[in-house]
Amino acid sequence: MLEKMGAIVVASPSAKKVDYMIYTDNGEYKLLEQAEELGIIVIPISRFNRMVLEGDKV
Repeated sequence: MLEKMGAIVVASPSAKKVDYMIYTDNGEYKLLEQAEELGIIVIPISRFNRMVLEGDKV
């Protein structure tokens, strides 16, 4: 779904260019703060799962 929106999907947070970050609902909040500071769209996995099931976009 994210690839259809033009994002490149990687499984590692150490990637050089990140557009979206999907995290577990009990994720590491320091990393989330840094992601938001860098303009990365953060999405909790529960919301992402609903998006997939309902066919929504970010």
